[in-house]
Amino acid sequence: MKETLSELRILAEKKFSKSGEMFFPSRSSVEQATPEAISHYRAQRLNGYVAVDLCCGIGMDVIALAKNCKKVFAVEIDKNILECAKKNAKAYGADNIEFINSNCFGIGLKSLNVDIAFADPSRRTAQGRRVSALEETEPDAKKLILFLTKSGIKNSCIEVSRELSPKEIPFDCEREYVSLGGELNCASLYFGRFKKCERSAVVLPSGERIESNSLQPNPLGECASPKKFLFELDEGIVRAELQSELLEKLGPDISIFSKNFFTSDSMVGSAFFKNSFEVLKEVKEKDLVKELQILGAGKVVLRGAFDPKLQALAKKEIELQLSGGRKLHVFNLKNRLFICSIFNKMPP
Repeated sequence: MKETLSELRILAEKKFSKSGEMFFPSRSSVEQATPEAISHYRAQRLNGYVAVDLCCGIGMDVIALAKNCKKVFAVEIDKNILECAKKNAKAYGADNIEFINSNCFGIGLKSLNVDIAFADPSRRTAQGRRVSALEETEPDAKKLILFLTKSGIKNSCIEVSRELSPKEIPFDCEREYVSLGGELNCASLYFGRFKKCERSAVVLPSGERIESNSLQPNPLGECASPKKFLFELDEGIVRAELQSELLEKLGPDISIFSKNFFTSDSMVGSAFFKNSFEVLKEVKEKDLVKELQILGAGKVVLRGAFDPKLQALAKKEIELQLSGGRKLHVFNLKNRLFICSIFNKMPP
């Protein structure tokens, strides 16, 4: 059943500060729209004179751009969605936007005197299936980049699938992975004067950043066993392959255990740690339930290389044998089982 506007506004509360005044054509438009925090962060990088958003959707990116540019053109092929974008711009007080109902390839960028271009092509098919390849987006991201080049637009930003690794992006650009509230949100390609490096990762709301001027990641040099603490890395660091750069920043008291985890004998803090765990014990599979009982577990979280088809069943069977009050995490890392307790958790 289709949601009412009031229901969609409630759904949008976590993403937008003015959700109660906004307009949304569908639930998917809320889910796919860029969160306000991401739009504002990106717009701060894309400062300039005249900008264009080539597929503006319900308008969050173009509204943020309007605060950093003298004028912004908002292009959207769907007329109903464009009308929502107009109303949303009014809700945010953005009055320096000119809206254009058109296919993004059908406008003459040179005649608009645009010096900055942004595009966030849809990464879902008409049936709702997610796509990651550049040529599968709508519009085609590769064609968009070529279109901008032919139009003489050197300074631009294109959002792509966060599932792509840096090496899968064959352009002279910065590949930036941005996380929000501990979850990887987006990957953006920066061209021209907006390019600062080859690979970068940013965590919001803190704004901390790690970068590398090389497209080739450094060898990880993993240690054989975890120490007292395990630190789960932000997915942006993992996707951008910036583990070595982060390690160098944190200093000599911490090591790489795997591509997803750092380890140390002392507690270390970083905005790039999604969660921190204390390693309680390494166990054999046959002793897992017994050791969980000894440690007072009542609930378990299975993490790592467990078969997802069996994971839910295994969790249920294990918990039926437990009666304690602790919630413990069981990691299967490098074919070894570790029982851990969460040390701290990022706030939502």
